Amino acid sequence: MRIMGIYAHPADVATEAAGTMAIHADRGDELTAVVLSDGIRMHPHFLTVGEGATDPEPVSHAEYAEFKRDEVRRAAAIIGIATTEFLGWDRDFFTATDERVEALARLIVAHRPDVILTHYPVGPYLIDSNAFAGIYATRAMELATTLIPQVDGVEPHYVRELFFFLMDQSMDTRSNIDTPGIVADFYVDTTAVIGRKVQAFDQFVSQGYEGQFARKVVEARDGRHGMHAESSYAEPFLLSRSVTHDALPVSPRLLDKTYVANNLPGDQLLAQAVPSATPPEAYRLRR
Repeated sequence: MRIMGIYAHPADVATEAAGTMAIHADRGDELTAVVLSDGIRMHPHFLTVGEGATDPEPVSHAEYAEFKRDEVRRAAAIIGIATTEFLGWDRDFFTATDERVEALARLIVAHRPDVILTHYPVGPYLIDSNAFAGIYATRAMELATTLIPQVDGVEPHYVRELFFFLMDQSMDTRSNIDTPGIVADFYVDTTAVIGRKVQAFDQFVSQGYEGQFARKVVEARDGRHGMHAESSYAEPFLLSRSVTHDALPVSPRLLDKTYVANNLPGDQLLAQAVPSATPPEAYRLRR
């Protein structure tokens, strides 16, 4: 398969669905990451000014954007994402112009993914750039199906399936005891690749995501999802549309499962033991 992840910010490449993408990379699928913004206005950092840098001169917008793009490239290499695309929509991110939607649609047509993963496009749009990225993605997917070769110069493309990954703050935390929130439609067991997700986090020094922060987040969040999924670690997803099966969708892992008392969260608690993957160049702008 060809799989495209469409992300609001650079670090989303590591934080959202990185384990699932790593699994598909290992299966030989062709992966592309499209990052809509460089995250500078969404995640301003003290390293953009001279006081926090080794160089007394302030870091320019262009220099810092490229620094953050390098973080994405390193994370993508760890995950197994072959291609990275950057649109740089930091200014006026919530201005979803026809030109921006068309630019994203043309990227979809250029890479022709079978599957797209992106943010769930529901939320407080005026402040939630993650949800708004899902709006960009869904609008661009629709436009990609309607492009006309004689007018637009490219063939249209229909994405076979769209999945929404869920940010940790989007998930229902009360198991539907009271008013329900968003509940995952399915989980992907990411235990086998959780070390690579942690090391992808390690690349985002510009946001302080490396080191113990990475390990705590993955242990707390992905480990919690794993408890719901009956695995050590997991990532949650929502379906964008109803799915047709040829028969009842009972997975082999359920049929093969044998009862083991108190087997959660499992014996593969790897996050805290993952060695650091933060390279020296990641600290180029640190004190």
